[in-house]
Amino acid sequence: MEKKTRTTLTKAAQLIAAGATEQDLRAKNTLYDDNTFKQLYEAAKSLVHFREYAAEVKEKYQTNVDTFRKGYIGKKASDDFGSEFVQVKRGRPYGYMASIFKDGKIYLGYVMIDPSEKFTHDMIGQGIALERAERNLADGITIEGILSGKAHGGINQYLDSESKTTLQYYYNRVRRYFMPDVYSYSRGTEPIKDPKFADIHAYQFAQAVIEAKTQHEFDYNLRRFKDMCLMLHPDFEDLNG
Repeated sequence: MEKKTRTTLTKAAQLIAAGATEQDLRAKNTLYDDNTFKQLYEAAKSLVHFREYAAEVKEKYQTNVDTFRKGYIGKKASDDFGSEFVQVKRGRPYGYMASIFKDGKIYLGYVMIDPSEKFTHDMIGQGIALERAERNLADGITIEGILSGKAHGGINQYLDSESKTTLQYYYNRVRRYFMPDVYSYSRGTEPIKDPKFADIHAYQFAQAVIEAKTQHEFDYNLRRFKDMCLMLHPDFEDLNG
């Protein structure tokens, strides 16, 4: 009996990039029926395309990408017995956000993962989001226009409240990222400080300190954790400077 074979999405993309045809790839994926193989093949082609596309976009503009995930580090929940729990790991991605910065303005694109898709990859999601951000750049639709819902292509009315909150959080984050002299906590002329997120950020930076793999990561996240604690307790002094 002939052994059934298959390739991963990443391997399939590597083979296509090296010149493999659809027939070549089909021969290496005898485990899949025709429909499943077709999904693999189309996803692999998309992965090859968006790897190239993302590299081109990042050559032209300043960019930033992030993910929609269920829950977030610092999210609190309680059980029927009154115990409170804090989430310390990010959930699995269910969508992607990307932004392009040009001439002092930010342009947003985002996409949600179709639950029926069998073959997904971060680069595909990021590439689609970047493509939509670049389209909004061409159309002159800034991130503010998207978030207000007034511009063409504004926030999808079917996004749940958690996703809309994630987009708002991302908006604040990319403003600090692209324009730190204006919006950063520490040196911005108009620092974005949202007290309602300070406790969440404190948990996030504390977890990042615990998981730090380099001295730089440790120092940076420890400093940000202290900043959040001081924001939560504005009447306390930073005696350590």
